[in-house]
Amino acid sequence: LVLYAARRRPLNGTFTFSLFMFALAFWGVGHMAELVTQSWRLKFALVKVQAIGIAMAPFLWLIFVMVYTEHKHWLRVQVLALLALVPGATMVLLWFGSYHSLIWTDIRTDETSSLLPLVSHYGPALWVYIVYGLAAIMVS
Repeated sequence: LVLYAARRRPLNGTFTFSLFMFALAFWGVGHMAELVTQSWRLKFALVKVQAIGIAMAPFLWLIFVMVYTEHKHWLRVQVLALLALVPGATMVLLWFGSYHSLIWTDIRTDETSSLLPLVSHYGPALWVYIVYGLAAIMVS
């Protein structure tokens, strides 16, 4: 879908849709790699990598909807900076998550499953991001 939308560039919103689909693909490929990996350290690193797609998806979706519905006048630098604040702060906190418990209060592998998925308990900053993401999707 990323390539298809990128080829249809003259259509309204194709560039932002391509970015949104790329973020979802980044998330999906990262999650797939996390599931097939056995090393806890590599799983944790892959969670941080896929979080880039997770953090950007609602932000890019909202921008796509604004562009597609021709509400581009809302896309001023101040509005974009404000919309990017929560995903950006979440990414910074996530990448330095081993120094605090704002993103995860506990993260470990589930030994009862053959895939050894990561099981986590969310911290307060991640709940703020979840509310932001759901609100961005609902508003759009």
